[in-house]
Amino acid sequence: MIDLPLNKPIYIFTFLLFIIFFIPFFLKRFKIPEVAGYIIAGLIVGPNGLNILPEDSSIKLLGAVGLIYLLFIAGLELRTNQFTKTRNKSIFFGLLTCIIPFFLGMIISIGFVASIKIKLIIS
Repeated sequence: MIDLPLNKPIYIFTFLLFIIFFIPFFLKRFKIPEVAGYIIAGLIVGPNGLNILPEDSSIKLLGAVGLIYLLFIAGLELRTNQFTKTRNKSIFFGLLTCIIPFFLGMIISIGFVASIKIKLIIS
């Protein structure tokens, strides 16, 4: 019987190859993109899901490679002629989605740090 989480490298490698090769065939029936299937599979088999794969450096490396693959695929699907038509809206949306979380994070973190300092001074 195989113990979970998988500890032997050959089991981990075989399991990952199984996911990589068979997820696209399974998801074509449901018309779900491959990348979304890989993300869902990673969530299910990872340490926060069914805990089939352990959280170690090799899995973290594969996660980073997967993220780079995801960005690469997104870049391939970008249509430059459509981007040039909606350039101003795209730039505005990009700046908005960067600036708002940045300033909200600053306000929240300053408020949190200030409250900790006040608590320490009062105590």
